[in-house]
Amino acid sequence: MRIGLHVCYGDYSRIYPEILDFPIDEFDVELANDDYGQLDVFTEPEFTKDLALGVVDVHTADVESVEEVKRNIARGLEVVPPERLTVSPDCGLKLLPREAAYGKMRNLVEAAREIERDLDRGNLDVGAPEEASADD
Repeated sequence: MRIGLHVCYGDYSRIYPEILDFPIDEFDVELANDDYGQLDVFTEPEFTKDLALGVVDVHTADVESVEEVKRNIARGLEVVPPERLTVSPDCGLKLLPREAAYGKMRNLVEAAREIERDLDRGNLDVGAPEEASADD
């Protein structure tokens, strides 16, 4: 069983890097609403947990394009490698009109699939620190 911790908006520097000591597998943060202004908080020291990253903003009914969501996913890849990144909405979609929520999720899924294809084909550079191999 995996354990995740979702932390809503706030000053993440108040809990990082201490969050790395928590007995969790995945840390889920909302950064799309702030245009990833706090993403650099998670780069020093190196982020060692799995990261669930909000890649669509749930505070607006405007539906992000697939390209915009892909750029947001790429931001997460600056912190962790693909095998440790989960993409999600910033938070729940229940306050959005159903059509907007559906559009956001449709584009999130399409963007994630396109990113996966690009990674599989070697067409996307990942900025996150590489995982250490067993031989290191």
